Amino acid sequence: MGLLGLRLGATLAAQVAEQRQQTASLVLWEPIIDGERYIRQNLRRTMIKAMMTAHEGGEESDGAAAARASQAAGTVDFDGYQVSEPIREQMAQINLLDPPPACAGPALVLNISATGSAAEP
Repeated sequence: MGLLGLRLGATLAAQVAEQRQQTASLVLWEPIIDGERYIRQNLRRTMIKAMMTAHEGGEESDGAAAARASQAAGTVDFDGYQVSEPIREQMAQINLLDPPPACAGPALVLNISATGSAAEP
């Protein structure tokens, strides 16, 4: 059995591959390496989105009001997905580098670099 995952799915695929030794191959596309960093980035993105959708003159748009309402309800919008505080706490514990997950078969990790050059593994 081979596993392929994108972002959080890639992180979950890596964890499954480590638990199931019959995994023949693994493809991780932009896996979440550091859960705390991922949470911070998404919270920042949510705040920026709310600020950018505010109307001039101090009025809030429907998007900003929705962001405020979801935070009051205990959830935060992560690209269209409402993520609760308990889930964010679990996601914050993700650290794929300490120790790196083991896979019985070959693994391919795809990551887009802002520098335009290949990074060393």
